[in-house]
Amino acid sequence: MMSARVVPFLFGLVPTLALALATPEAAIPPSAPLALKSVVPPGAPIKKDNALARIAGRVITTRALLIEAKLDDPSLMDEEKLRAFLSPASLPVRELVLNRLIVQEMLREENRIFASETVSDAEIDVETQAQRKAFGAEWKTFQANAELSNAETRDKIRSRLLLGKYIRTRTEAALRDKVEPSTAIEDWVKQLRSRYKVFLFKNDFATRKLEAR
Repeated sequence: MMSARVVPFLFGLVPTLALALATPEAAIPPSAPLALKSVVPPGAPIKKDNALARIAGRVITTRALLIEAKLDDPSLMDEEKLRAFLSPASLPVRELVLNRLIVQEMLREENRIFASETVSDAEIDVETQAQRKAFGAEWKTFQANAELSNAETRDKIRSRLLLGKYIRTRTEAALRDKVEPSTAIEDWVKQLRSRYKVFLFKNDFATRKLEAR
């Protein structure tokens, strides 16, 4: 039976990666100059698009985090639920989403170099349709608010599917080898972290006690 700790990984959340991904020396001030492309274009309904992290020449922003969170939970299209998600009390949840986005970006670069996993157009089609169904009438509003074209939306979905494939592959290997899957996944992420420098920008939106890491 699959370890319960692994289940959140398969659903996209990465609950145990904060310490593996962030170190004190990785913190850089929010005022640092950015000549880098954001993970997502501007337009999501959030007042500021602050940089949260930088990996392999790409920046993860608050808008990217919000888009990822809404793909996880379309009910965040509701104003009251979105307000709760953006509240200080939900900081741990936002941190989980940020950690997953960091892994997605490391995997994007990893797969660009090694092409270990592939995501077909057909798989993206299926997942896109599933997302459209989950959002219902709010789908177009979601894309418009985030200023995501259909192509950009598919690229985002591809990143999510790619992470799922990597996690499944390593979970299955761990089970065959009678290794605790969560341990195997955490070790794998640490290996990724050793290859790709992760810079966390100082912020209070999705990072807790950065100075203590």
